Amino acid sequence: MVHKVFVTIGTYREGFDKLVEAADLLASANLPFEMVTQIGFSNYIPKHHAYFDFSETIEDNYNWADIVVCTGGAGTIFSCLKRGKKIVSILDVDRIGIISSAHAYDITNHFRDQGMLVRLDNPEGLRQALEQAAAMPPYAYIDPQCTIADDISAFLG
Repeated sequence: MVHKVFVTIGTYREGFDKLVEAADLLASANLPFEMVTQIGFSNYIPKHHAYFDFSETIEDNYNWADIVVCTGGAGTIFSCLKRGKKIVSILDVDRIGIISSAHAYDITNHFRDQGMLVRLDNPEGLRQALEQAAAMPPYAYIDPQCTIADDISAFLG
């Protein structure tokens, strides 16, 4: 079975050349992954698979994919979980450090611990992470009911 993989860098100003290059390397191998990458501001241009820089309809790519590879952005993670997508989240800890990515680190660790995604600190283990994600059951995230307005009204009397 060929797994459709969408890799998204998002709007990360510095791009993420190591991730784009890792995806391209996998696309050049004889592996069961069909890759499309949103490269954003990255300088590396894929030679072995489809890519684009930005899209106003990124959701179409989420819908197409079986597995989404992303950074630690909460928006992407929640959008993909709501669609029941398998997720590999790769933080750029080597370059930006743990302090700069602390929020993403916390979010991705939480979802990893719940069995909802695979998390890496850098793209070096991308192949193994994709294989692990492919074997995971899909998880459909459902927004919890928000009761804060009712709670505030009850508190105020």
